Parts: sequence; structure tokens; C-alpha cells
Amino acid sequence: MSRSFGIVENKVNETAFFLEKIREEESTYRLDVPQFYLSAFLSACRSITFALQSSLSDLDGFIEWYELKQKELKSNKLAKFFLISRNESQKIGFLQIGSGSSFIDLEGNRKMKLYFQRLAPTQNDYIPEADVVTVCETHFKTILNLVLEVFIKFGNHIDSQQFFTIENMKKLNLTIEDLEEQAGYPRGWLNIGYGTLEEKVNLLRKSQSPPYIDRIFIRYLGKNRFGEKID
Repeated sequence: MSRSFGIVENKVNETAFFLEKIREEESTYRLDVPQFYLSAFLSACRSITFALQSSLSDLDGFIEWYELKQKELKSNKLAKFFLISRNESQKIGFLQIGSGSSFIDLEGNRKMKLYFQRLAPTQNDYIPEADVVTVCETHFKTILNLVLEVFIKFGNHIDSQQFFTIENMKKLNLTIEDLEEQAGYPRGWLNIGYGTLEEKVNLLRKSQSPPYIDRIFIRYLGKNRFGEKID
């Protein structure tokens, strides 16, 4: 890979962070602070697919797979809405939040829901009717499912727990020195004091942290990075 997949994980975590900040701030009866976080969310969420391409473009089969996914996103009206909204936010300074409505929740607390701008001129011919947090989370899940598909399809390249195995080393025609280098160690580092090839590979795998993106998958999709449902 041309770049570490960690850049994608960072962008996913950044997007989740700003989504939750919008959720936290929507009942403060202010439009400015949620607007600031929405602007950051739009940018971070868009950058996930940029990071995907930057990290994986040199992997066999990725370009062909991603072109199909791009077609799916282009036909998704909500994805198109967020693409235009991000461009208008960054290139024009368009304020995306236009209104809010208050309500009393089941515990008797006064809350507020925010809604996207509908009166100001925009290139969007579709504006979601649902509240901002709901719409943002729906779109984030769409992008997150795309990243999950990447883990399932290319996991042996991007997941340290799948990459550092004897089976994968043989599949990718790698040497133990290649794995040492990928783990951040000098080639030949394990030549002193270690035993079998399997023991060396296991040591390298244990030296690497598993992807921390699992917690995001589980929270928003109810699945881990292998696509397994988590209750």
C-alpha cells in the first residue's frame, strides 16, 4: 500500500467525533455551534473516501471495486446532497442549518431538533426533511458500510491481525524480512534469539495493535470489522 490505512481510520474517528458533537449541541438553543460542528463533519466525512483512495489505490482489484462503489454513491440522493453541501460549505461559506424546533422528551426535558436550510439558494435539488443529526448519521453509516466492505475484501492487506500470518505471507509471496519491515523493524531483526518461522510471525502480529475502528463499526453498524453482528 502507498500509505498506511491508519489515515482512513483517523478520518472515520474524526467524522464520528463531529457527529456526536452536533448531537451534544443541538439542544443548546444555539444555531452557531452546531453549525461549526456540521461544517467540520461535512469535511471529515467527505475526506474518508479521499483517504481510502490515497491508501489503497495501488492494491490489485481496488480501483475496479471502488469505481463500482462510486457509481452507487452517485445514484444515492443523500450522498449527492452531502457532496454539494460540503462544497457549498467550504467554497462558498453556505450555512447549512436553517431552523430548529423544540419538544419535551419522555423524561420531561426540553430538547431541540435542528433542520437543514430550505430557504437560501442552493445547488441541492433535494433537501432531507429529517433532522440534522438523523440525516448525518444515516449518511455516515453509508460511508461506514463502504469502509467495512474494504475490511472484508482487503482485510489481509490492512488489518494487522490478518496481515501478519503464515497463510497471508505465503498468499502475498512475502518473506519474514518483508513482514519485519512492514511492522517497523529492521530487516533481519528476528534472526537473533527467535525460533521457528511461525513464532517469528506470531511475535510480529502481537507487536501490532488491532484496528481500533471496530468500536465505530459496532456502535453505528452493530457489526465488527469481519462483518459479524455484535449484540
